[in-house]
Amino acid sequence: MNDEVSRPAGRRIKVTHILTDSNVGGAGNYLYYLLGASDREKFDFSVILPAGAKITEKIESLGIPVRHVECPCFADRSYAPRAEKELRRLINGENPDVVHTHASLTGRIAAAKSGVTVKIMTKHCSDMPPEYQTFFPIKQIARRQFRRTVDGAVATDEQARDALVACGMPREMITVIRNGAAPLCQIGEEEKDALRKSLGIPCGTFVVGSFSRLEPVKAHEILLRAAAVCMRFVSNIYFLIVGDGSRREELEALAVRYGISENVRFCGFVSDIAPYMSLCTVNVNTSVGTETSNLAISEGLSLGVIPVVSDFGGNPRSAAGCGLVYKDNDPALLADAVLSLCRDPEQVRFLSEAAKREFHSHRTADRMARETEKVYLNLLRQK
Repeated sequence: MNDEVSRPAGRRIKVTHILTDSNVGGAGNYLYYLLGASDREKFDFSVILPAGAKITEKIESLGIPVRHVECPCFADRSYAPRAEKELRRLINGENPDVVHTHASLTGRIAAAKSGVTVKIMTKHCSDMPPEYQTFFPIKQIARRQFRRTVDGAVATDEQARDALVACGMPREMITVIRNGAAPLCQIGEEEKDALRKSLGIPCGTFVVGSFSRLEPVKAHEILLRAAAVCMRFVSNIYFLIVGDGSRREELEALAVRYGISENVRFCGFVSDIAPYMSLCTVNVNTSVGTETSNLAISEGLSLGVIPVVSDFGGNPRSAAGCGLVYKDNDPALLADAVLSLCRDPEQVRFLSEAAKREFHSHRTADRMARETEKVYLNLLRQK
């Protein structure tokens, strides 16, 4: 495509992202990686976030300006009509060619009313709508709303695309672009030893990691139950649970109840997961809801950390050819998968190398950014 045709008045294309997350989750990290890999010579970015959003510092570290919605109802809500006026003021102040929203119906409405040339949304989750929303007249109402407020959509997995179609979005409006990440930095042995010491993990142990929010849909209790099974057969195995959320106290109590707290480390939220991921041989995802193409899995692949994932949503595609898949909600099968790796160094070497190849072939932030930029340019050309 000829960029001069697509670039308004010969200047950089202005793109404003709108994200409602107050905490750092998958959508926030997706945005951070997308912006970090995007072409700044062609595109001029800005971001609108809730006041106090924890992702602010990471976005600003990229040299990208952040504006905040002060209305408290905007945070963590897709539809917040009281925030619409302030959103429209911020959008008009940016005067973007493209508004790209993430879990913000209000952002889509405000962009449409502000006359933005191209409105695009990303569907990050694979959650299917309630059945009543898939029938007349609700589906037809939603279809009209989609056509009024967006010109195109990105789905991070085929299941996320199917969820949008079930809600009423025309399939031809949707482009599937799987999440990508920047490669994590492998830390040196001295730094690994220091981190192990701080965590109370002996050298030479088999370390299983979990990197996600401590919320019900992530089903960390399955990992803890599987850990209890693993520890009956292997003593030198440790579990790192990296992340925070509403279930932390409950999960810590479960670890005590299962008698595994000596081998489980709750690390809380960390801004840089690379050191913790570097300690792990296995990266477990026990999700039973919303999962499409998990960013923490992609990050682990860059270091050769082997994914062991539930069969929910897009997880099996994330581990295809480079990891193991177990039936969700089944801790015994998860334990079997982990133990098979713990006992088979040759399988670990094979899958670890496959993980690195998968990352460089299909999971990079550069690939994600180029495909997303192509969506922007195609929509601008059509307009």
